[in-house]
Amino acid sequence: MSQMDRIRNSERGDFKRCQRTGQFLRGHAAYVKSGNEHHNWTGELATNSAIHQRLHMARGGANKHKCIDCQKQAKDWSQVHHTNGLDLEKHFVPRCRTCHAEYDGLGKVENFGFVHRGENHGMHKLTENDIRTIRKRIEAGEVQQLIANDYGVHQVTISRINLKKDWGWLV
Repeated sequence: MSQMDRIRNSERGDFKRCQRTGQFLRGHAAYVKSGNEHHNWTGELATNSAIHQRLHMARGGANKHKCIDCQKQAKDWSQVHHTNGLDLEKHFVPRCRTCHAEYDGLGKVENFGFVHRGENHGMHKLTENDIRTIRKRIEAGEVQQLIANDYGVHQVTISRINLKKDWGWLV
């Protein structure tokens, strides 16, 4: 079928042209909506993974840009603080790993990765003082499940602290 025949058929509704790729779609694929018209669209409830997928589709990889802070080659898309991440043009900027870590307040970057340790981790629930207190309570013979309940964490977390698998660097 020639390109012209496809265009004529698309006008009749047998084919639909994809807005993103320009390909001609037929059957079910021609009727699947995209973006906020798709039946699985989650909007503000989108996961981090879904938002970064949208970002990559809209703006490409961050490595195609320069870091906005130091003008070196960017590695990551960094979400601007105090934004919901739904505006892909305004809420994300390209940054190198060092500038990204500094912007997010994570401190130093070692071995081409972020140092997510202790209270520098963005999702920490416990402080260094909490860890010291937990270790003292375990040494006193208190049940791990009771300690976990007091701090709002799982018993496995308390066990890992006791075995020094987590927070092992803290004396």
